[in-house]
Amino acid sequence: MAGVPDFNLLIRAPRVPLKALGVYVQDVGNYVKVVSSKEVSTAKDVKRIGVVPGTFSEYAAARFVQAYQLDPASIQTINAGPPEMPQLLASKAMDAFILWEPWPTRAVQQGGKVLMPIREFNLSYVLIVSTRPDWLQAHPQQAKALMQAVSDATTFVKEHPAEAAAITKKAAQIPEPLTELAVNQLQFGTREVSDEDRAHFNEMLDFLVAKKIITARPALNELIVQGYAPATGR
Repeated sequence: MAGVPDFNLLIRAPRVPLKALGVYVQDVGNYVKVVSSKEVSTAKDVKRIGVVPGTFSEYAAARFVQAYQLDPASIQTINAGPPEMPQLLASKAMDAFILWEPWPTRAVQQGGKVLMPIREFNLSYVLIVSTRPDWLQAHPQQAKALMQAVSDATTFVKEHPAEAAAITKKAAQIPEPLTELAVNQLQFGTREVSDEDRAHFNEMLDFLVAKKIITARPALNELIVQGYAPATGR
């Protein structure tokens, strides 16, 4: 089993059989941000935008261009890895980039600024627990038990953010302030995949197919399963 962003799940689903058991984190548009140089005042000022190709970053950039009615022909896309983005922005090699934390914070520390979170152009994403269909068929009760454990964990994270940050630092060497930032900007809690999620998935699939990132469109009714994720609220 694995926890993955919805965009990543949709890329993998045509290649291997997967089942999506439920959502455990939702970003309502706060954690991924458009980060720009200080000279940029509005979306119209962005002419060179950095993206991580084949990821949610590239999709978010396309939605950004569409939302602010920018001319795609006038926008230069600069492909780079996340660690490179803050320095490329500081060196004026790009006007802006769209990425998840900690890269926006690091770019701000190097003289950039947060132009907007992605909620400003109605973009969000979820993290989903997924597994293989053969394992799920053989272990349905274990899958329910694991989702209950995930639900309990998300409740703990919400109620004890400092302790959760200390545990995360010990387990994964992630600085505690970054975990606390995530707790403040993300919504933790398990639930079923909703109709609203499905609508977002279809929009992502339209993009993935158009960009030829995937060649086959997965059937959402086969990918998504119900009855495993307890509703803990967010």
